[in-house]
Amino acid sequence: ARLLKREGGLILGDVVGLGKTIMATALAKIFDEDFGYDALIICPKNLTTMWEQYKNDYRLRAKIVSLSRVGTDLKDLRRYQLVIIDESHNLRNSQGQRYQAIKDYIEQNESKCLLLSATPYNKSYEDLAGQLGLFLKDDQDLGLRPERLLTTMGETNFLHKHNISPNTLAAFRKSEYPEDWQDLMRRFMIRRTRSFIKDNYAKTDPK
Repeated sequence: ARLLKREGGLILGDVVGLGKTIMATALAKIFDEDFGYDALIICPKNLTTMWEQYKNDYRLRAKIVSLSRVGTDLKDLRRYQLVIIDESHNLRNSQGQRYQAIKDYIEQNESKCLLLSATPYNKSYEDLAGQLGLFLKDDQDLGLRPERLLTTMGETNFLHKHNISPNTLAAFRKSEYPEDWQDLMRRFMIRRTRSFIKDNYAKTDPK
């Protein structure tokens, strides 16, 4: 909750079965009770019934919109200050109409954005950049740079070739170095595995 409030957006990338839905529900309640935020929950059509159930069970002040409806529904929607996107890996392609409709809505309403995905990274780092781009502008100063890329290319050469600030998401898009993306995702993604939970939180049943 602190990260989401501070950064404006966050990817919750816990592996399957660790409770991303209930975590997102808890965050929606925190932002409602602490800041008076209503939540807009965007999810694939097959998950809308599940989210309606969570909304009723936990009395969320939320509206649920299926991903297939965002192109028509979002443009006339009132302001929701928290946007939760389930299965956000479906929005890796920043050229799609659905992607642009969601990005425009978040930008126009200055909404906080929580992305949920067990598989945020599929084929390339552009998958991550696309999802981050829903709440980060390409030229936004992140106070963070792809240091490995800049060291390898040389900063002067980088600036001459790309003509963009190295402190931006646009600069990270140019990097294929895992170290650069690890630095970036350390700031914008929380991802736990079963073994991490087991090692750090679980207790053995004495029986």
